[in-house]
Amino acid sequence: MKPEAVLSHPPRVLSQSDREHYFERGYVLCRGALDASWLARMRAAYERAIERSRALGQSDRWFSLAPEHRADAPCVYRIERLPDQDPEFWAVAVESRLADLASDVVGPDVVYRDSMINVKPPGTRGAVTWHQDFPFYPHTNVGTIQILTALHDVGEEQGPLTVIPGSHRGRIFEHYDDEGNWAGEVGPRDVESLDLSSAVELPCAAGDAVLLHPVTVHGSRPNLSGRPRPLLIHGMSAADARSYTAIAWGNSHTGDTLRGEGGRYAQHDELEIRLPPDWSGGYTSIFEHQQES
Repeated sequence: MKPEAVLSHPPRVLSQSDREHYFERGYVLCRGALDASWLARMRAAYERAIERSRALGQSDRWFSLAPEHRADAPCVYRIERLPDQDPEFWAVAVESRLADLASDVVGPDVVYRDSMINVKPPGTRGAVTWHQDFPFYPHTNVGTIQILTALHDVGEEQGPLTVIPGSHRGRIFEHYDDEGNWAGEVGPRDVESLDLSSAVELPCAAGDAVLLHPVTVHGSRPNLSGRPRPLLIHGMSAADARSYTAIAWGNSHTGDTLRGEGGRYAQHDELEIRLPPDWSGGYTSIFEHQQES
């Protein structure tokens, strides 16, 4: 659904100016997206996941682990396929305001794609270089979204999400290196074309959510706080946005309708985008791919 059509529908949560900000700037911050009750439930589910990770010696389809991960000192990059690990994570996708937020910017018909928690442990390995989300999961149109919700306060020392406003109106960059290997980041020459001086950091209070356009260039600095920084991330899409490739972190609910009706039609934007590798066998995490590159 085109932006003008989305904006013609009454909003569920955001103000009309917030919705316009999303389309003009490529992101919008929603304060208090999760209330205290939902926040407590998500924190408890997150802690249960960390406890499960203690039994692991290496990454698997549920957890992406840092090299220093140990049973007595868990260090997790990412917790994946959340609803298949804990029903609380599916409940928040269906019952909270998060899907309503998605409908405010992709249209009234919203389908679920995936969800994960990016933990960002302390240290330099938690830095994320500039990238766009859309090259990881190209669809027939850009009516897809990531909703990033802070489970705890995210201060400047923790390397909050940093966006380049308006970059979603530019190119969709290739995320491969010069040898044709997937790098999961915008290449150095393309970074030179970006106005990095306009970058905006987005510190958040617990329960705040950032709605991120899939073509907005973003990254984050290392987490220098000494504490993990868990972000609950939900991927949702307009029902008329159909994936060209396998969903890297798909789970048993991928494709389920969250709001409105499931799509019978696909809307096609005019796009020029290099397809990612075949993710049908799974994907680890952006932290690992960017470090390898």
